Amino acid sequence: MPGIGSLFTPYSDYSFAMAVKSQCVEDFLYALGCYLAEFGGVPKVLVPDNLKSAITKANRDEPDINSALEDFANHSFTFFKSKPPRGSTSPEYLTL
Repeated sequence: MPGIGSLFTPYSDYSFAMAVKSQCVEDFLYALGCYLAEFGGVPKVLVPDNLKSAITKANRDEPDINSALEDFANHSFTFFKSKPPRGSTSPEYLTL
């Protein structure tokens, strides 16, 4: 299923959108890599939406992150954090 990957950095008001051919892990990581290249750096914390490609089991305190995403985070010297409840602010949001 095709999708649009949209990524937001609320503190810098920067947004990025990219069309991908599916919502699989590989396409999600490709869009994330393109976003970080365009952004010119890696934020300390990334907060993905509860997309199945990113989060295998949602949990407010400690979500189960896809192993490919964990490897990506370790390679990029960042980490993924669970999305906060509505109305809360967060360092970065990822939505695909």
